[in-house]
Amino acid sequence: MNQTEQYFESISKSLESLVEVQKQNNQFLQMLIESLTGKNLSAVLNTPVLAQQIKRLIPNSGDHTPYSRTHELFMQVTKVYMEEEALRLANFKRKKAARRVSINIGTALEDFFMEQLDDDRITVERAKDGLIVFYKEEKPCATLKFMTDLGFHRGEGWYDYIKAVVKESQEIYGVPNDRVYFIVSSLRNGIEKPHVEKLLGRSISSNWDFLTDDTAVDEFLDRYLAGVPALADPMKQVYFMAAAMHPNVLGDELYDSKKNESEYARFVKAAEDCRWLSDINDLIGDLNQKI
Repeated sequence: MNQTEQYFESISKSLESLVEVQKQNNQFLQMLIESLTGKNLSAVLNTPVLAQQIKRLIPNSGDHTPYSRTHELFMQVTKVYMEEEALRLANFKRKKAARRVSINIGTALEDFFMEQLDDDRITVERAKDGLIVFYKEEKPCATLKFMTDLGFHRGEGWYDYIKAVVKESQEIYGVPNDRVYFIVSSLRNGIEKPHVEKLLGRSISSNWDFLTDDTAVDEFLDRYLAGVPALADPMKQVYFMAAAMHPNVLGDELYDSKKNESEYARFVKAAEDCRWLSDINDLIGDLNQKI
């Protein structure tokens, strides 16, 4: 073996060693790079263990099951929480960074709707307060407020929040109330037992029993949405995604089980089998028609 061959063999062995080190320490590298750059983990390194796991969460765009878009959006939000959990642990923090989560969810929503809307002239941007604004040729034409849950606006307090968002949309962006939309990803962590019982007209044993009772959930949402103020047609402008499943909880479960294939698969399957409360296809259709 001549010197040149020895040289390239040495490089090859070094590269193999580096690849192996990356595989073993990839999660740490991702966390470190994101903490320095502020970019999403999967955007910084495109070949990591965690990014591969995250990629498995997002359904194939060719999947045309009835609620595939709802599932896709829910898992995009779950992905944000999963990445944030990795950062939380890497930085030894007690809680997730709420502002970073909000910004990253906003980015996910921008990408999702830009891909789904028919008109190429439409752009989607997250405002500083988290409101998603749809522009057509630089003019605001619709707004959307995404809420992970109703934890800060429970019961009838949510109605006041809707009024505030509609007012902001009209006064700041000139968007009429028939083009203001809401998505709430989960009922979990956002309901009050007395309020649920008031709308149902009967008692419930616990919040969890209610969330897992499909009939009760449907009845509750029908009555809850019937009281929504300020919107032209709440049934077409408000979209609840899931009852008991929550993207933050699911993100933690997926992250914690990433080394346990069977557990990980179980959580992914639970998301695939989730009974979605709304069809995001309807929202996209309404947006395409109105803007």
